[in-house]
Amino acid sequence: MDDPLFQTLTQLANTLAILARERDLLAVAMTRLTTDVEYLQGEVSMLREQVAVQVAVKFALYGSLASETREHVDTACAAYHLGRKVQTLRKWACYENGPVRPIRIHARLAWAVTDLRRLGCR
Repeated sequence: MDDPLFQTLTQLANTLAILARERDLLAVAMTRLTTDVEYLQGEVSMLREQVAVQVAVKFALYGSLASETREHVDTACAAYHLGRKVQTLRKWACYENGPVRPIRIHARLAWAVTDLRRLGCR
């Protein structure tokens, strides 16, 4: 049993057994990762559909700026066409530092459609 060749073969056999266990663990991990990736792809697809619906609802609500018949629009509509948040437009109105200035009608803001068109809004 003190034969160096026998000891070397025993060490190789132990190493092969360890490698086989690690290979099996990696196979299980790969299966789990594949399942997780498929699940996440489904989630991404669902989120894309939800975003598409939200965009369609907003477009249906505000429509195209080219077809707008009013001279002035409210802040939410202007924010949609400018691609900004409503709060950003309120800040522009407060500090009077934005690319567009609203008019105030009974403590409400109204944004000129011509100004929005001049900025090349959607």
